[in-house]
Amino acid sequence: MWTESPVVRALLDRLTDGVLFVDLDGRITFWNLAASSITGIKAEDAIGRNSRSMLRHLDEDGGELHEAESDATSRTEWKTDAHLMHAEGRLIPVTLSISDLHDDAGRPIGRMETFTDRSPQIAAVEKLRELEEIVHTDALTGIGNRRATEQLLTRKLDELSRYGWPFGVLFLDLDNFKRVNDRHGHEAGDFLLCATATALSGGLRSSDFLGRWGGEEFVIVVSDVDQDALSQAAERFRTIVWSNSAVYEGGEIAATASIGATTARNSDSVKTLVDRADRLMYESKFGGKNRVTMDEWTPVRDADKQAV
Repeated sequence: MWTESPVVRALLDRLTDGVLFVDLDGRITFWNLAASSITGIKAEDAIGRNSRSMLRHLDEDGGELHEAESDATSRTEWKTDAHLMHAEGRLIPVTLSISDLHDDAGRPIGRMETFTDRSPQIAAVEKLRELEEIVHTDALTGIGNRRATEQLLTRKLDELSRYGWPFGVLFLDLDNFKRVNDRHGHEAGDFLLCATATALSGGLRSSDFLGRWGGEEFVIVVSDVDQDALSQAAERFRTIVWSNSAVYEGGEIAATASIGATTARNSDSVKTLVDRADRLMYESKFGGKNRVTMDEWTPVRDADKQAV
């Protein structure tokens, strides 16, 4: 066979992809250096052995690929993402290709298998995902940061414009937070912020979102609500903060929250929406703190327009 040529073998051993040849009886007749490097199986241990017993092909769900291989015998070439079992027992993600081999007369003489290790690509994707999460996560509290909040609001406003899906925004500011820092130190203030974020997160529905806007300010995005439902949600979160206390260095620290609540409008931008909720929050501050101020504007739904 042409793989017996020292030149051909040297070229195949220079490849970074694993390469093996299998005869018609399923025995491995060639095994390059990359195949050893990827699988941990030495060539002398592989050559002459049955390929299916030596190298297990597993699909993305961990099932055997033998059936798929037999289905592919009528094809000239077959390619898929799969896993191979390493000699140490761990799974190696690969892109697997199987090609039929024929002699000069066109008679089948076996097949060639190549596999490319996908571990570096998967690691790179996972690293990007981690970096993406870092970019959108508040370092102190672990909830969404301002950038994540702005991006979500942009998407929600687009959905409101396209599909009419209503949502509301709560702008929440902890009352007298400076007093906590002055009396107990900034570490206590940070501890209270984390405790507040945890408590507020516990009151979210799966469709809602909590982000830290900055300092002691939080933004809660409440999906699929009208004025009444948003008012109830705002009171629930105000009560959560009011009833929450954090034990710090043997003592309790607590805060109340002033909240501004508004429903989104088709004419809104992220800035106008947040600015309006922020202004309403300050009305709560000036009105005595630990309270909710609602926007009195009521959105006109399509059904209301048709009834007019």
